[in-house]
Amino acid sequence: MAQDSDSLDDATGSPVTTEEDRELLQRRIQFRLYQRKHRAKIKEKTATLEKHVETLLYDVVNLQIRRQALVDEQAVVSSDVMAPTRVVRTFFELFTAGYSPRHGPQQFDFLHAVMDADVR
Repeated sequence: MAQDSDSLDDATGSPVTTEEDRELLQRRIQFRLYQRKHRAKIKEKTATLEKHVETLLYDVVNLQIRRQALVDEQAVVSSDVMAPTRVVRTFFELFTAGYSPRHGPQQFDFLHAVMDADVR
């Protein structure tokens, strides 16, 4: 009784005797192939996601640098432009109706704060 090399069970090395055993062996082999493909797909997806995470981290660092540069630039612009604008806005808020005895102390404090000390 000669045995085919195809009719050996991979797990035990014993000959496959029935058609059911052959089908079972075929399903096991097919299942192993599916598992191998599935593991390869997961490994590839993991590598892709890790590369994407690295790219996003790089983008975050660049955006933080750009944001800090914009904040620094805005601070310079604010100190140069907004200070005079704020003074004018406060003046018009306090003196909209001219001198007011009710707001007199606030108006005098404002004038003393924005005027030079030698102005009388």
